Amino acid sequence: MEDQPNVTRRKPSRFRPLHSFSLRTLFIMVTVAAVGFGYVAHEYRIVRAREAWRASAGSDIDWFFGADRKVFIRGDHSKAPGLVRCCLGDETYSDIVVYPGTPEATAGIELFPEADVHRWQLTPSQLRGEKE
Repeated sequence: MEDQPNVTRRKPSRFRPLHSFSLRTLFIMVTVAAVGFGYVAHEYRIVRAREAWRASAGSDIDWFFGADRKVFIRGDHSKAPGLVRCCLGDETYSDIVVYPGTPEATAGIELFPEADVHRWQLTPSQLRGEKE
């Protein structure tokens, strides 16, 4: 009987993984990766909203022309963009100028919590050169 092949014994595999993961470990790794990518996506939305607000406010104007030098709202400088947002192209602003009472002013104050907010003294009609 010794010359009969042993059919119950498995053949040794040529490929042997260095480490095998359990299904639970895979679920944990996927969850951690999803949370990380979700955080980066959230920060990316904030960066794009700040860029859109900055573009709508006009990036080529002198920010302090016609602005009140006194601070309207003092910013919290500890809320400056972190490393992830800086890697996504965000910048820290120490001062912004808004025309009070407009929706753009409210959005600017919410989007730039680190910046000191100054009031815009000129009215929109004065900016266009119209006489009141």
